[in-house]
Amino acid sequence: MTKGCRALSIIVIIALLIVLLDGAIGKLRVAYRWKQIDYEWPSNDIKRLFPDYKQEDNLPLGLEVAGDRLFITVPRWRQGVAASLNYIRLNDTRESPSLIPYPSWEAHQYGAAGVPEIVSTFRVRADRCNRLWVLDTGLTDILGSPEQQAPPALIVYDLITDRVLRKYVIPSDQRTTDSLFANIAVEDYLCEDSYGYLGDLGGPGLVVYSWSLRKSWLVKHHSFHPDPMGGEFKVSGISFQWNDGLFGLALAPTGDGYSTLYYHPLSSGMEFSVSTRLLRDAQRASAADHVFVLETSHEFQTLGSRGPSGQSSVSFLDPKTGVLFYALTNLNTIACWRPQNKFALQQQGYVYQDNVTMVFPNDLKIDRNGNLWILSDRLPIFMYSQLDLHDYNFRILMGSTEQLIMGTVCESTSPYTTTIYDHRDHMDHMDHMDHMDHINRIDHKDHTMSLTPRIGNSAGFIKIEIVTIVLRIFSVKDRPMNVPSMMIEISSAKSSHAYLRTWRMQRMVVNLLHLYMRYFVLEYKSCKSESQCTSSSVVLIVGSLTISAVENNFLERIVYSFADGTYCISVQMIILLKIKYSITQNYFFTSIIYCIVVICISVLQVADRCITGVYSLRDFEKYVWVDHFNLSIHANISSGKQDSEKCFRPKLYGFEGNIRWCYYSLILNSCLKVTFNFLNRNIYFLLDILVAYLKSFPKHYNKIFLHQVLFYTIPGLVYLSARDNPSKTAMGFIDARRKVDGAEGLWRIENKLYDLETFMKSHPGGSEWIRLTKGTDITELFEAHHLNDKAERLLPKLYVREATTTRSVPLTFLPDGFYRTFKRRAVEALKNVNFHKPSTTTNLIIDSLMTTTFALSLMAAFVHSYAILILASLFLTWTTNAAHNYFHMRDNFRMYYFDLSMLSSKNWRITHIMSHHMYPNTIWDYEMYVLEPFIQWIPRKDKSYLMGMISKIISPIVWMSMYITEGIKRYYLVYTEYGVFEFRDFVPFLLPISMSLVAPKILIAFKLWLIMLLISSTIFGLIGFNAAHHHPDIFHDGDIYRNDMDWGLLEMDAVRDRMDIDKSLFLIITNYGSHTLHHLIPTVDHHYLPLCVPAFLKTCEEFNINSDKWTQWELLQGQFRQIMRTEAKKNHR
Repeated sequence: MTKGCRALSIIVIIALLIVLLDGAIGKLRVAYRWKQIDYEWPSNDIKRLFPDYKQEDNLPLGLEVAGDRLFITVPRWRQGVAASLNYIRLNDTRESPSLIPYPSWEAHQYGAAGVPEIVSTFRVRADRCNRLWVLDTGLTDILGSPEQQAPPALIVYDLITDRVLRKYVIPSDQRTTDSLFANIAVEDYLCEDSYGYLGDLGGPGLVVYSWSLRKSWLVKHHSFHPDPMGGEFKVSGISFQWNDGLFGLALAPTGDGYSTLYYHPLSSGMEFSVSTRLLRDAQRASAADHVFVLETSHEFQTLGSRGPSGQSSVSFLDPKTGVLFYALTNLNTIACWRPQNKFALQQQGYVYQDNVTMVFPNDLKIDRNGNLWILSDRLPIFMYSQLDLHDYNFRILMGSTEQLIMGTVCESTSPYTTTIYDHRDHMDHMDHMDHMDHINRIDHKDHTMSLTPRIGNSAGFIKIEIVTIVLRIFSVKDRPMNVPSMMIEISSAKSSHAYLRTWRMQRMVVNLLHLYMRYFVLEYKSCKSESQCTSSSVVLIVGSLTISAVENNFLERIVYSFADGTYCISVQMIILLKIKYSITQNYFFTSIIYCIVVICISVLQVADRCITGVYSLRDFEKYVWVDHFNLSIHANISSGKQDSEKCFRPKLYGFEGNIRWCYYSLILNSCLKVTFNFLNRNIYFLLDILVAYLKSFPKHYNKIFLHQVLFYTIPGLVYLSARDNPSKTAMGFIDARRKVDGAEGLWRIENKLYDLETFMKSHPGGSEWIRLTKGTDITELFEAHHLNDKAERLLPKLYVREATTTRSVPLTFLPDGFYRTFKRRAVEALKNVNFHKPSTTTNLIIDSLMTTTFALSLMAAFVHSYAILILASLFLTWTTNAAHNYFHMRDNFRMYYFDLSMLSSKNWRITHIMSHHMYPNTIWDYEMYVLEPFIQWIPRKDKSYLMGMISKIISPIVWMSMYITEGIKRYYLVYTEYGVFEFRDFVPFLLPISMSLVAPKILIAFKLWLIMLLISSTIFGLIGFNAAHHHPDIFHDGDIYRNDMDWGLLEMDAVRDRMDIDKSLFLIITNYGSHTLHHLIPTVDHHYLPLCVPAFLKTCEEFNINSDKWTQWELLQGQFRQIMRTEAKKNHR
C-alpha cells in the first residue's frame, strides 16, 4: 500500500504541476527578430549614397505602432547607421524584415544641404490624430566621438500624407550641454490642444510643448535626478554604471482633460507621479526664461520603490486595463502595477521574464487593440562588449495586455489585496507601543481570541461555534519563529472518529493558511526557513462551520489517510515550484487552496449518516501537538451523563472498535506528519531533484518549465482570450471578440461603426444574427452572407461614426481581390435561381432523413434491438449534418433538426459560422481550439511524439463525447447567458420522449437514447474532423502565411475538396461536400453550388490558385498525420 500510495502521489503531483504550470504561461510571442538590422534598399544606387553604412553599427531602440505600420528607431550610436527612423508593415510575414526609412530615404541622407531631416531619434509617439511625434536628439556617433549636428527638435508628421506638419527646435535655455532627449509622452485628448512631454535624461528636466501655443517651457524637480545609489547595472554578466536622470514617462487619463504622469529616472528604483494640470500651467513659468523650478511642490508624489535592482527603462499605461507596464532592465523582465493600489512590492507583478528573449527591454508601447509591444536589443552588450552576429540579438515581442496580467496582482479580480489584513499598513500612524496595544487587544496573552466554551449540548452533530486563527511571527532572542495557535470549541461529539475527523479538517485549514502566509505575505514568502523571516502580524478569521459525523468503511479510511498527506505535498510543491521557477504570482494559487478547503468541508458535511452504537465518556480534555506546522489544538469533548456507566463501544469503519482507535489514528497521522515534516524542511532540495527529473522527460514536459509561447503566423490577427477559457463556450468566443474588435457596443464593418438595433427585427435573415453579433466586428460575416449589394446600399442609413482602433483581423476584401472577383461571378451564375432559399430537393432529403431517424429510433426502443439502434444513430448523424446546411441560412424550422443531436443550432451559429467559417484553421477557429489540449492540429515545435500518439489514440473517445459535452455547455449557456429556454432547447428531448412511449420501460428508452447519442457522436466526429480541413499540406495557423491578405485566399488555403464525395448530392449534404464553395458562399444551398463551379475555376485560374480535389482516404490519413506535425511550412494552394 505504501509503494502504491507513493506512486499515486507522484502521479497526482506531476499531473497537477503540468496542468497548473501550463495554465500559467504568459501569452507573449516573438513577432520579429533579427541577428543584424538591414534596410530595404530600393537599388544599389541608393545604397551608394550611404558610404558609411555598416550593418553591425545599427541597433534598434524605440518602437511605435500606428495603423498597419510598426515604427522602429535606430539612433546613430556609431557612424554606420543608415536611417534613424524606419518602419515595417505589420502584415510582413518575414521573421527578420528589412527596415524601410520613414518618411523617405531622402529624409536621412547627408548631402549638400547639410544634416538630414531626421538626425538621430530615440523614441517616437503616434497620437490618435494621425500624427507621429518624433523627438530628434540631433546627436551622432554617440559611442565614438559625439557630435551635436543639429539642436534637439520635435518633428511632427502627418501619418496619412507622411509629410512634416511642424518642426519645433527646443530653445537653448531649456537644455544643457549634457541634454539627451530620449523619451516622449503625448497628451492628445484634443487634437488642436495637445501636449508633448519631452524627457531630458541628461539635464535632467522635462520640456512641456503646447501644440496650440506653439511654445514650450522647462520643468525641473529634484525627483528627475538619478539616485546616487541606483546607478549600478548588471545585464548578461556585464556590470556598468549609468547616471541617467528622467527617463520613463507614462500618462494615465484622470477623466477631467488632464492626466497623471508617472515617471522615473533611469538610474533609480523609485517611481514618482505628478498631475499634468500642474505641468501644463504655463503661467507659472518665468516670462523671461520659460523655466520654473518646483522643488517643493506637494503635487510631486513619491510612490515607492521597485525593489533591489529595480531600475526601469520605459513604462506605458494601458487605457483598457488601467495597468502600468514597465521594463526592469536588470532583471530582463516586464512588470506591472495597478495605480489603484499602493506602489508596494507585493502589489507589483511580473508578466514576462526571459533571459534570452528579453535581454534589456528598451521600449514598450500598447496599441489601440490592447496589445503590448516590446523591443529588446541587448544594448549593454552592444556598448561594452560585442554582439554575436550569428545569434538573434534584437526582438520585438507582443501579446494581449489582458492575457498578460491574468493571474497577477495586476488583474482586476486578483484576490491578493483583499485576502489578508496586514497591520503594517497602519503602522505609519502609530508609535511602537500603540501598535503593540492594538495587537494585544486582539491576541490577549496567549495569542488567541478568548472564547467561552459551550459543553454538554446534546445536539446530533459537531458544531464548531467559532474558529479564530492567529498566525503570529515574533522574535525570541533574535530568532524569528512562526507559532500558529488555534482554539476550537466543540460540543456534543458523537464518537471519537468524529473528533478525529474534526481535528483533521481543522489541521487542514490551518495548514492551508500557513501555506498562504508562507508564500503570499511579502516578508515571509521569500524565506526558505523561519530563521530568515522578519516580524509581522496577520489575523485571519474563519466563520462557523458544521460537520456531521459519518461512518466509513476500510477503503474510505485508507483514502482519507492517503489524501490527508498527499494534499500537503501537492499544494506545497505546486506553489514552491511556481515561485522558484516561474517567479510570477498566479490566481491559481488562491484558487487551488480555496478549492481544497471547500472539498475538505464538503467531504465532512455528509448529512444524516450518524454512527450507530452505545457510548458515554467522562469529560476529558485532549491536547494534541502537531509538529509539522507548529500547531496547537485545544479541544473539549463531552457527552451526556445519562449513559455514564455504559462502556464506549461505537461501531466504526464496519467493525466493533473502542476509544483506542482514536489513539491509533493519532499515531498513524503522527507518522504521516513526521514524513511531511521532513519534506517541509527539505522541500527546496527535493524540489531541485524533482525538476531535474522532469526535465529529463520528453520535450513536451520540458517546455512547461520554460516560457514557451504559442506562435501564430497571420500578421495582425490578435490573440483571442476565448482560447484560454477552460469551458470554451460559444458566448466565450463572442465576449472575447467584443474585447478586441473595437466596436464600442455597436456593429463594426471595416473601420466604420453602425447601429443595427432598429434594423434588428426587420433583418431578412432573422434578428438572431444581429443580436448575437452586437459589439463585434462583422466585416467577414457581412461580406460572406450578402452576395449582392442590397445590404451595402442600406448601411449609410445606419452609420454612426468611424472606429477609433485598427481592426483586430487583418484580412481584406479588395474590389479586385480573389474573393470579390469570385463573388461577382457567383452572383451572375446564380441569377436564375432563388439562392436565398433552399431547394425542394434538399428539403426532401433532410425531411426523409429526419423521418427515418425517428422511425428507426422508435423501432429500436420497441423491440430493444441494438442493430436497429446503430442504424438509427447513422441516420441521426446524417440528419445533423444535413441540418447544418440550414442554420447558415435565414431562420427556418429545418435548422432545428440539428438540435436533435444535443448540439445547439444557436451555439453553432457562433462557433461554426462566426468562428470556424470566417477564420478556418486559425487561432480564432473554435473547432480547432475546443479540443485542445487533447487534440492539437496547430504545428508546434513543443508538441512531442508521445502527445501526438496519445491524441491519435483518444480521438474516437473525444468524438464520442462531443454530443454530451456540447449539450452540457448548451444548457449552461441557456441558464447563465441567454436566460431564455427556447423551443430549440426542447427539441433534443423529442427523441427520448418518443422512444419512452413505445419502450417496455422508460429507463430502457433512456439507456438506448444515450447509446444512440454516443454512437452518432462518434460518426459525427469521424465525418466532421476528416472532411476538409486537416492535412499536413493544408494551411494551419503556425504555417508560413501568404503575402496576399485576401479573406477568400485564407478559405482556399484552409480547405480541400473530395472527389469521391462531390459526385453525389446526398453525400455532399450528409458529408460536408463541396466544402470550398460552401466556405466561400455559405448561405447558398448545396443543391445550387454546382452552378458556381465554372466561376470558381475561372477565378482560381486567374489568380493562379490550385483547385485539385483529393480523396476521402487522403484526408482521413492526413488528419492523423497533422496531429503529429510540428514543423511549419508554406501551405498555399
